Amino acid sequence: MNTEVKPLCVVRAPCATRSGYGDMSRDIIRHLIEYDKFDVKVHSVNWGDTPMNALDENDPKDKMILDRIIRSNINKQPELFISITVPNEFEPIGKYNIGITAGIETTTASPQWIEGCNRMNAIFTISEHSKNVFENSKYGYQNPQGQQGTMELTKPIEVLHNCIDTNIFGKKAPTDAEFTKTLIPFQKHSALLSLDIGSVVSIVKIERMWGY
Repeated sequence: MNTEVKPLCVVRAPCATRSGYGDMSRDIIRHLIEYDKFDVKVHSVNWGDTPMNALDENDPKDKMILDRIIRSNINKQPELFISITVPNEFEPIGKYNIGITAGIETTTASPQWIEGCNRMNAIFTISEHSKNVFENSKYGYQNPQGQQGTMELTKPIEVLHNCIDTNIFGKKAPTDAEFTKTLIPFQKHSALLSLDIGSVVSIVKIERMWGY
């Protein structure tokens, strides 16, 4: 029997929602579980008014998440805390804290987003554009004592690309019947793209950042 005590990893994310953040959250959580180096617990949160019925207890890929959803407070600080949301909602709960965000489509991130990123130990975002926006958004400020300074991103940021699901999209062209069959999940779920290879890469980046 394996008695190894794994580091506690708590993921706070809208993993039950039918949203882009929900799809991203589910893939990251699944790969963290499958990687089997963390004791993964999940804090499921809402995402606006989107339905929270994306997890099916009869689907083994969903049940692995449902079985780890926290129903009450954890009485210890997690070694690793991952928050998947917009940056102004980032909170440093763990001993090491990672914020994952889709980022931004404009050319400037708000001061609240920069401030939120700086509360974490490291940030992942999904494009080079978003990474560059975070790195180049800077604001002057003056504190109550009259001292002036610059608010800017001070924490490391990495790009975590969304990749195709290779269980659905492969090198071999499908037959008409096979292609029709692959469309069935998309009628039930909203996302065309999900993380597969990209999630594995993200786990490696998490370990490198965290120093595990």
